[in-house]
Amino acid sequence: MPSLTTTQLSLMTTTEINALTPTQMSALTNAQFQALTTAQVVALGTSQVSGVTIQQIALIGTSQVASFTTSQLAAFTSTAISGLTPSEVTGMTTAQIAALTTTQISAFTPALVAALTTTQLGALSVSQIAAIP
Repeated sequence: MPSLTTTQLSLMTTTEINALTPTQMSALTNAQFQALTTAQVVALGTSQVSGVTIQQIALIGTSQVASFTTSQLAAFTSTAISGLTPSEVTGMTTAQIAALTTTQISAFTPALVAALTTTQLGALSVSQIAAIP
């Protein structure tokens, strides 16, 4: 993917973005990933989301994370999930938090665990709670 310019990427349709493989997603440079529009990021399919790296997830905004479906969030790797910011975690709905796998929860940093609200903690399953590091 290094051959595509940031302009070319920003002009791709969501359908075209969703045709990218997980390998192609992870190969995007930070500049290329930042060139994706909010609509493109929010429309990523679960296949594309599974290719997002820890460096790329750090570039996603709080409102974009809040717009992800539960299926999209569940598709992120645990490594990528550990790259979320505390404000992104706090901005997630209880349904989004409940959709995270125990592997993803176990990848939470202490700052991410501290960012969980009382309501979000109440949405966790017993196995998710047991996975908190």
